[in-house]
Amino acid sequence: IASPSGTNGVAIVPHGREDRVAGIKLGGKGDITKSAWLWSARGWGSDNCTPAAHGKRALMLTDTGKDQGTLTMVEAGTGKKLWQESLPKSVHTFCASPVVAGNRLYVARRDGAVFTARLAAEGIEGLEEINIGEGVIASPVVVDDKVLIRGDRHLVCLW
Repeated sequence: IASPSGTNGVAIVPHGREDRVAGIKLGGKGDITKSAWLWSARGWGSDNCTPAAHGKRALMLTDTGKDQGTLTMVEAGTGKKLWQESLPKSVHTFCASPVVAGNRLYVARRDGAVFTARLAAEGIEGLEEINIGEGVIASPVVVDDKVLIRGDRHLVCLW
C-alpha cells in the first residue's frame, strides 16, 4: 500500500486505491482537517507506489489499471499537474516506488524491467530500459551514485 511522502512542507498522500491523491500542509496544532487540506485530485493516484519528491514537486506513478505506467508530476503545494508521460506498456504491474536522485528517475516493474530517464521541466528525456531477468517488487536504492535493485534472487548494481 502506498505511503505518503513529503516535500516543501507538504505531505503527498495517495488514497482511495489508486484513484485519489491529496496534498496536506505539514505542521499545525489541534484539528487541522480543514486548514491543512491544500488540494485533492482523482484519476492518477497509486495503490502500491509511494510518490517521489523532487524539489517543490512530486512524482506519482500510476501502478495498476488502464493508466498503469503513467508518471504524473505535480506542484506539491497546489496539485497543479505539470506533465504526464507513459512508460512502455506491459501486462506487468509496478510494486516498487519510483526513486529520484538528482535529476534522474529510476522505476522498476514487476517483470524486472528497470527504467531510467532524466527529469525535465516538461517530462522525461532519454528513457532507457534494462531487464534484470527476474522479478522486482522492491524499490530501487541509490547509494554513492550507484543504483541497487533487489530482484527475486539477486542484488543487482546498475549505472
